[in-house]
Formats: sequence, C-alpha cells, structure tokens
Amino acid sequence: MTQIALWGSYHYGNFGDDLMAEIFASFLSSEGHDVTVISRNPRVVENASAKVVDKLENWSAPDEPLIVMGGGAMLSRDTVLEFLARPASRAVDSEFKELANFASRVNARVLPISIGGSGTPDGSGIFHNRRRFFRGDAAPEGTVRLKGDSTLMSRVFGKRYSYFPDVLFSTSAHLPQVPKPTSTARARVGVNVHEKRATSLVAALNNGPLSTQFQFVPVVTHSSAFTGHYEWGHSEADRVQYQSVSTFLRELASFDAIVSDKLHVGLVAATFDVPFFSFQPKAKTRALHEELGLAQAVTEEPDGVVAQLASLAAGSAPQTLRDRIKSEGLDQAADGHRQFLLTHA
Repeated sequence: MTQIALWGSYHYGNFGDDLMAEIFASFLSSEGHDVTVISRNPRVVENASAKVVDKLENWSAPDEPLIVMGGGAMLSRDTVLEFLARPASRAVDSEFKELANFASRVNARVLPISIGGSGTPDGSGIFHNRRRFFRGDAAPEGTVRLKGDSTLMSRVFGKRYSYFPDVLFSTSAHLPQVPKPTSTARARVGVNVHEKRATSLVAALNNGPLSTQFQFVPVVTHSSAFTGHYEWGHSEADRVQYQSVSTFLRELASFDAIVSDKLHVGLVAATFDVPFFSFQPKAKTRALHEELGLAQAVTEEPDGVVAQLASLAAGSAPQTLRDRIKSEGLDQAADGHRQFLLTHA
C-alpha cells in the first residue's frame, strides 16, 4: 500500500475537477492505496475510503511521498492582462508555489495525470510558478489529455509526457453505472454557457420553432458554495446545478442533448450517449473536436445551434462526441491514464 496525496483544482466546487478527484480516489483506493485528497471542501469526494485535508502541510506524508496531480487545465495559457485581472489565475499560481515548496522540502515525487491546456505547443502563457514547477525536477513524467499538450511538454519543458484521451472518457468504468431514464414528452436540452454568451443564444432557442419541441434547462457546473457565479441560469428555479458528483451524473444522463461552451460537462454527458453541441468554446474544447474530426459539432453562432438541434429533432444530426467515443474507443483508450498511474505509483 502506498500513501498518496491527490492534488488538483479541488477547492472551487467545480464539477469537472471534482469528478476527476472522485475517479482518481476511486481507482487508487480500489488498488489498496491510502488516498488523501487535498481540498478545502471536506466533502469533495464521496468515496468513503479517501481522507481529505485542506492543504499539503496537513498531510501526514510518508518517507517517500507521492503526490498525484489529478487532472485539470494545468497547462492552460493566460495573457499577461488575464493573469493580472483574474483572481483564479493568481490563486492557481500561488498553489503551484506551495506545491513546489512542499515537494522540495519533503523530496516528494509529483505525478501529473490527464493534465492539459489548449492542445497547442505554445507555452508562452504559462507564467511564474507554474512554469517554474514544470521546468523543475519534481514531475519528470506524467500524462496529458490532448496530443498537442504532449508536444508542449517536450518543446517547452523538455519532458516526455504520454498522451491518452481525457480520463473523463472513462468515467463509467470507475464510478457506478448511471441508468438512462425514459424520455419525457418534450425533449430536454441542458444549456451550460457563460452569462456573457447567453443572451442571443437563449433568445434564438426560446423564440423559434424549437421551443415547442425542446425544453431548455440551465445547467450550472459550480456548486452553490461557489460565490463567483458566471453561468447562465444560476438563479433560475428550474436549473440543474452541481451539488454532488453522483446526483449531477444522473442529471446529465437524463438530457436529450447538451449545449455548452465548456468541455467536461458535454464530454461526460457524451459518455452517457447524450449529443454534445459546442457553442463558442474555449481552445481546449475546440482542439479536442478538431483532433477527432468533429468540427461540425462546434458552432460560433446561435443560429448554428438552432440548426444542430433541428437536425437532431429530424433524426439527421451531425456526428458528435458520443459517436466518436464508440467508433474510436475513446473510453478504453482513456484507461491508459489509470494504467500509467498504477505502473508508476
């Protein structure tokens, strides 16, 4: 049995990051490892075998500590102005400083698993303590979730990180099965977008002919404990909001389609055979769709989303991520992260 600290963006009540903590805690515990999740949220994971402490300093580290960096956008890029303007970016930078200092002091090995950025080999927007950490010796090997991220690690940091599809493609392999509910009279579409992108999209959905065929439901991926809400519908009574991993997975599986500007809410829904239409996505989401030849599932305009849903209603929808999971075996390939971790733990 190995004592392992699980470290990531687990402080902020975000579904995608918390799901990664749950998956890593689940399969490490099932292999007999003693897992401690580093999070200020004492209920960050539902796995009863995992312990939770608020910071690395409070972890009872063994003589040869292993810290698993459990997924997330650890290679994401900021412009200088974004870094200065976003408290979250500076908070992550500070957390990397704490990680580097702790690893150096106790001679810990850090193993990043399923981390990523935008899928491009440009590391110019990786600043300060993140850059110093990946240039250092604490994490000489690991895995990434986009092919371009492997190139970035080699070109920018001189390290060979293995590529496998995002670990969340293997969600169903590590967590209990979520039953697909029976359809309701009117198809339900989950809409998860930033408020600044929502006005024209929501108007196009609710004021057109689709409103008689679909019910559009706000999906909020941050828990109510998160104070900086920015997603459309976070105050709506009929919203579906992340509170626990198991409950939110059941909600995602219940939809007939998902429209989102994020990656993980749509990706995870796709593992439950739900079509995912990507609207004005971030670079990492766009890169994933391009790698898989799914440009037709990405749109910049509200009318494009309307057309996609109209095609879905007519039974002629373009291929989406759920189709590639089946045809490319992404769920099985994503298990490479687990195999790599268990080999190197």
